[in-house]
Amino acid sequence: MAAPHFFYEEPLLNCIYTVVNDSYKNDKSLALVKSAERMNWKVHVLKAGVDWHMWKKPMRLDLMLQKLPSQGFFVYCDAFDVEVRTSFENLYASYCTHFEDTVVFNGETNRTVWLDKTPIDYKHHMVGAKPFSYLNAGVFFGRVWAVRKVVDTWVNTLLEYEEYYTAGKYGCDQAALLWAWSKEPSLPIRVDTQAKLCAASRGLRHGRLQTVPILHTNEGDDK
Repeated sequence: MAAPHFFYEEPLLNCIYTVVNDSYKNDKSLALVKSAERMNWKVHVLKAGVDWHMWKKPMRLDLMLQKLPSQGFFVYCDAFDVEVRTSFENLYASYCTHFEDTVVFNGETNRTVWLDKTPIDYKHHMVGAKPFSYLNAGVFFGRVWAVRKVVDTWVNTLLEYEEYYTAGKYGCDQAALLWAWSKEPSLPIRVDTQAKLCAASRGLRHGRLQTVPILHTNEGDDK
């Protein structure tokens, strides 16, 4: 008899993960928490030290992922600028239909430019169809085994180069992920270029943003 295609257990049921500074105490006021709880999600807030740096996000998630069942469904959203407009059941069903066995990232219209650092080498496989052609790391989800593979590679790339820690005020997590994917195109990454389930709004006013299930309003980001 074939094994069940999917199972989950606490804390995976209806759960979104996010990473914030240890000093941020009022989790209930986070934009993500407010919107997600209205749609019956639980938000698991992971703390990552007193001094905030962007590269702590994948490192903290890497530790959490080791504790979760491989076939579970893992969802990550940034805490301060993501609005959730869909239920766990709807997101999971759509994921199975459109993106099964991949890690889905929200897309945006422009390439990542990170200050005065080495330009990112965008390979052909990294650039999707318009309008949301480029990966953004503020929202992603997928099977735990797939997310674990992507995040492990992401963290290993971060550990290798000092410039990821010294970009801007808080370092840069997204550039390291893009370089990891550039070097390893077999990573199970998909960008939601048509905003079926998620999108980042920086640089684009598009009608789909009004109804996309998970909206990342990242206009103020500087990377």
